[in-house]
Order: sequence, then structure tokens, then C-alpha cells
Amino acid sequence: MEKLMKELKDLSTVMKYLDPALKAYIGKTSSISVRWFHLKHKCLFADSNDPRLYFCFRWLLVQFKREFSFDDVMRLWEILWTGKPCKNFHLLFAYAILETEKNTLIENRFSSTEILRVGAPGSCSGLFDRIV
Repeated sequence: MEKLMKELKDLSTVMKYLDPALKAYIGKTSSISVRWFHLKHKCLFADSNDPRLYFCFRWLLVQFKREFSFDDVMRLWEILWTGKPCKNFHLLFAYAILETEKNTLIENRFSSTEILRVGAPGSCSGLFDRIV
């Protein structure tokens, strides 16, 4: 669990450098229940302005298995298992999903709970080839 929480924090750091506006938007949309989780696990995200990327939890836990078709997942896993282009490519891939859907998230004023729909099982069909 600690490793997964560290990966969520690392994903937040990736967003800090690649898209601070998206990071800020997601940070503003945190719900009360997410803030409660943050308070309960205060050591995870020391910066109160840090977005709570708990909606990415499943992505990282099962390495995108539910978000893409079987063939796409096999292609992605093959890339991840090589360790190239880097050992944290899965974090860049997660960021790429968010960046690809950025306009939809902001224009529709998605809350952190609604952002879950972006990565809902099967909802990423068609995104794989655009991202990779």
C-alpha cells in the first residue's frame, strides 16, 4: 500500500512540472470525503494544495488492466515490463490519460469523483493509440 501511495505522490509531482494548471484544477475539486482521507493519512500529502489523485488508484494498482482492451493492455504491459523508456513509464502514461482528457474535465467542471469516469473500465478505448 505504501508503494502505491508513493506512486500517487510521484504522479502528482509529474503533474507539477508538466501541467501545473491541471494539477491545480484537480486540487480544487477534492471532495470532503477525499479531504477526510487526506487528514486521516496526513503523512501522504503534506501539501494541502496537492491534488488527491485517488481516482488513479485502480490504474496503478492493476496497471490499466480494466481501462483498455485485452490487446491494448498486453501491448502496454510489454512496454512496462521492458523498463523502457523509463521504470516509471506507468506514471507518465497515467498523466497522459489525464492530459488527453483535460479539456473534457475542465469544460464540464468534473469533480474528483466524476473524474473517475475518465478511467472507468472500458472508457479509455481509442485512447491507447493516441497516447502510445
